[in-house]
Amino acid sequence: PGGRITEHLASEQAAIEMTLAMVNPHALDELADRLATARRVRVQGYRNSHFVAEYFRTALSNFRPDVQMIGWSGQTAAESMGDIGPGDVAVVFGLRRRPRIFAALIAALGETGADVALISDPTLRGAPAATVRWTLTCAVETPQIFDTLAGAMALSRLVAAETMHRLGPEGRRHLERIERTHDRLDDLECPPPPEPAKR
Repeated sequence: PGGRITEHLASEQAAIEMTLAMVNPHALDELADRLATARRVRVQGYRNSHFVAEYFRTALSNFRPDVQMIGWSGQTAAESMGDIGPGDVAVVFGLRRRPRIFAALIAALGETGADVALISDPTLRGAPAATVRWTLTCAVETPQIFDTLAGAMALSRLVAAETMHRLGPEGRRHLERIERTHDRLDDLECPPPPEPAKR
């Protein structure tokens, strides 16, 4: 009890609690439904947001196909957006200290006809809200010098888990195909993940 570790734990816990308290259940349900049924999913995040976006992409790709980062494998954002259109979902993470290109990216994604989800923090100003279908907000401020990503990671995991539940047997079959390939390649030293809990 007491000391820097306890203070750090309290600030991380507070960020998670504040983030999840701000979740609109209706928006969460809608987004998870669309992520489960979308033709393709594209994800983007810059700077600190990139770590969370990559985690989200990895989690989601365990249960459904065609989930990629925008600008992956050395492409520019414009090049990798060439195949995005109606029927697709773009999830953009925009935690604070966003690059200047951020608002232009949101606007360009909206012009493709894809549904856009924005996961950001309360400091966001000026993003073209008309092009965003869902906005989920994360708490990032702490007494320490660095912003916390704990709330954003918890929210990302929640959205991915809700999507997985909607995919049902199809999502489990996708995961099983991946796990069978892991077994054939013998490329993991740990046991496979547990069977997803049924609701």
